[in-house]
Amino acid sequence: MRGHIQKRGTKYSFIVTLGYDNRTGRRKQKRVSGFKRKEDAEKAMNRMIAEIEAGEYQEPDKTSFEDYLQSWIHNKRNSIEAGTLKGYQNSINLHINEYLGHVTLSELRVDMFDTFYDHLYTEKNLSATSIKKIHHSICKASLNAAVKKGKLKNNPAALADLPSGKSPAIKVWDRDEVKHFLKVAEGTQYYIAFHLALATGMRQGEILALKWDQIDVRRKTLSIEGSLKRDMTIGSTKTTTGKRLVSIPQETIDALIRHDKKQKEDKLRAGSVYKDNNIVVATSLGTHLSPRNLVRTWFKLLDISKNPKIRFHDLRHTHATQLLRLNFHPKVVQERLGHSSVQVTIDTYSHLLPGLQEAAAKEIGTELFSDDYAKTVTGLVT
Repeated sequence: MRGHIQKRGTKYSFIVTLGYDNRTGRRKQKRVSGFKRKEDAEKAMNRMIAEIEAGEYQEPDKTSFEDYLQSWIHNKRNSIEAGTLKGYQNSINLHINEYLGHVTLSELRVDMFDTFYDHLYTEKNLSATSIKKIHHSICKASLNAAVKKGKLKNNPAALADLPSGKSPAIKVWDRDEVKHFLKVAEGTQYYIAFHLALATGMRQGEILALKWDQIDVRRKTLSIEGSLKRDMTIGSTKTTTGKRLVSIPQETIDALIRHDKKQKEDKLRAGSVYKDNNIVVATSLGTHLSPRNLVRTWFKLLDISKNPKIRFHDLRHTHATQLLRLNFHPKVVQERLGHSSVQVTIDTYSHLLPGLQEAAAKEIGTELFSDDYAKTVTGLVT
């Protein structure tokens, strides 16, 4: 028998025979776990068996993208010019490793490259031309080499969407998707980062730079004063209006209180090695959390939630669109997001305005024109 299903607790797993060891004659087996339903385990097992019998199965490569790129660029040292090689290394160190370096080769997917390139364009302000160079010369080229060497079946970067030079389409979640994701993320170490993004519209760097003394529980406000940069130093906010005071709901206060309690437990466990830097979103040792590690958690929770794929930055857009749909004035949204002007806010979310216009027309009709008036007009028309 090539494979069989097992149940452990509430989860299902399967064991498949890959073949036999030429030296010992013993069966080589692989276990795959974590299925909630028996049918899902059976489907996955049958796919693997089909690949094995067709001679197409290969073990998932557990090498991190960062380690693989280091090996790849080392092998390129004699085939490209030194200046070009240095440029590749800089792009890998400054951009790729921060966002995708932790992902194993077998886990890389097209949507990860989509969000990575959007991140470079919207957050790091790289030009479309620079991003295309990173894509073609490093990501796509390196993974083509991985396919040739049998480390991957196909190249996940090959079908990624690249910026055209225009602002990427904004993708947001609706109310139910937000609630579902927060339920999935609840209890995880960095839940508060996602909560703050959705409750305030803060940028990722602003969240990671936030300190406890910038939060006023009594007034229900937080002060945004800086942003964590990729070199793990605190810099200024993206715009001059980025320094701002934002009101927060009671639910966010409650979440912060729970997070503070957990953080104090981390401090007790760590003892003398804990660095108390007064950071809200900190590691278990009290130090600044790197954007890379937050993104790692983001991708993991995004997969578990099964929500539509969006970037972390789109949580900020989700906050803004929810406010506009609730008929808050764009000026309020501009102040919360720290945009340089209200015109930037209007231009960014202009796709929402037709729907808001329709809602406004309906509200003004209900407010100003009574049923009696409507009946009179109907009678005259008749």
